[in-house]
Amino acid sequence: MRQYVANKIYYLFLGLIVLVIIWLHVSGYLSVNYLNEKFSKFGYAIGIVFFIIATFRIFLLIPHTTFVILALLLFPGKFWLIFFLSVITLFTSGSLLYLLGDKIKILNFRNNPKVEIIKHKLKEKFDKYGIFIIALWSIVPIFNNDLLIYSASVLHIKYWKFMGIDVLFHAVLYAIIIWGSSLFPNIIKFL
Repeated sequence: MRQYVANKIYYLFLGLIVLVIIWLHVSGYLSVNYLNEKFSKFGYAIGIVFFIIATFRIFLLIPHTTFVILALLLFPGKFWLIFFLSVITLFTSGSLLYLLGDKIKILNFRNNPKVEIIKHKLKEKFDKYGIFIIALWSIVPIFNNDLLIYSASVLHIKYWKFMGIDVLFHAVLYAIIIWGSSLFPNIIKFL
């Protein structure tokens, strides 16, 4: 019963956030001009706030690509800054989730022999095809990367191997998004 109530509260809260975002967008508070006008007076302090929020986004299960698009709105024309912030926040949030992943216990896998067999098979597949799995998962922006990071943590995949490949392929995706946005500036203005 508790889980049912918790799920209802979570979906109610999520729906409320979506409604607030829609209202902010319709009322013009999320327009590029408004954001530039309000945040330009803060200078680089907004970059620090952005870094902190984008790093701890994993606790809200917000995809990191959302923050890349938000950075395009907050820092128009500063492509290298956006790229640098995006890659660094991806690394810090991914590292945080990887290091906490085995302790979070989203799914209770302890002392279940069937789950241990599945984990062993997944680890074998990951050792064999891991680079391709990470690369595909990272380069396709519709997948939430947090699930892959959590899985790598639970399966005890080598940290530097995993994070290196993940950050490398996400950097390629972010470069396409960031510098591709300069080719289509009307899309950013539409947001």
